[in-house]
Amino acid sequence: MVAAKDVDLVREAVAEVRTGNKPAARKLLESACQLNVNNDKAWLWRASLAETTGEAIYFLEQVLRIDPGNATATAWLEKCKPKAEEPSDEQAAHTPECPFCSHSEEREFTRCPRCRAVLNLDLYAIEGNQGVDERQLRHAIEHYNKLGANSVFEVQYYLAIANLQLLQSHEAVRHLRKAAVLAPGDTELKSVLEKLLWRKTILVVDDSLTIRSVVGKTLEREKHRAIPVSNGMDAIGTLKEEKVDLILCDISMPFMDGYQLCKLIKDNPKTKKLPVVMLSGHDGFFDKVKGRMAGASDYITKPVEAPALLKALKKYLAG
Repeated sequence: MVAAKDVDLVREAVAEVRTGNKPAARKLLESACQLNVNNDKAWLWRASLAETTGEAIYFLEQVLRIDPGNATATAWLEKCKPKAEEPSDEQAAHTPECPFCSHSEEREFTRCPRCRAVLNLDLYAIEGNQGVDERQLRHAIEHYNKLGANSVFEVQYYLAIANLQLLQSHEAVRHLRKAAVLAPGDTELKSVLEKLLWRKTILVVDDSLTIRSVVGKTLEREKHRAIPVSNGMDAIGTLKEEKVDLILCDISMPFMDGYQLCKLIKDNPKTKKLPVVMLSGHDGFFDKVKGRMAGASDYITKPVEAPALLKALKKYLAG
C-alpha cells in the first residue's frame, strides 16, 4: 500500500515538472521519500530539482545507498563534487581541523571522523547525519558561548550547525539570524534560515527538562521547529516574539499551571485561535473537562508517546 502510494507521488511530481511547477514537484518527491526512504527514483528526481549543489550531492548519495551500481547517480555525483586542486604553499601549511572537537587531518573533510559532526551548513546532510557525539557538541556550544563573540561570523555559524545537529533548530535560528547580519551576501545561509522559519513552530511548555527534550526531538525529527520553555511566563513572552502554530502545555507547573496559561492564551485576541494541547501525568475525566473549560483543544497523557503526539500534529497542523 505504502509502496504504491510513493510511486504515485513520484508520477505526480514528474507531471508537475513537465508543467514547470518545480516547487510542487519538490514537495511531492519529499513526501515520497518520507513514505519510502528506499525509492531511488524519488531521490534521483530530487537531485535533478535540487536548489543547491549540497542538496544534489546528498540526494545522489541516497540513490547510491540504495543502488550502489547506479551509473547515472555515480556520474552525476562526480560532476557535482569539486575537483581537487594543487594546494598552494599557504594551503599546504594549513591542517584542516574540526571546529567542534579539534580533530585534524592532512586532507579536507566535511564530516569529522572523530565526533561525526557535519561541518558545513548543509541542512540535508545535517538532518540525515547519524551517530554524532552529542556530548562533544554540547561542550563545543558551551565553549563558543563563553567566547561572547556575537560579532564574529564563524562563532555564530558553528553555533548554528551544532544546535541543528542536536535537534535544537530554534537555537540554530537565533544564531543564523546573527550570522546573516554579519554576512549579508551569504545566500546559502539565508536559504537555510528561510527554510527553518517556514517550518511549523510548536511551543513546548513544561517544567521538566526531560519532557522538553523528548518532545522537542520528536517534533524536530518531523521537520517542525520546537521552542521549549519551562514555565508560563516564558511562554507568554515567547508568544509576543514568535509566530507559533501549536502549543503543547504541561498542566502541573509552578507559579502558573497549564489551565491558567491556557486561559490567558484564549483571552488574548491575538492568540485565542491557537490550538493548545494539554500534557498531563493523569488520565482523569475531571482534568480533561477542566482543560476543555480553559479552552484546550486536546489532551495527551504522559509519558508522551510518539503516536499520540504525531496524531495531534496531523490534526492541528493540517494546512
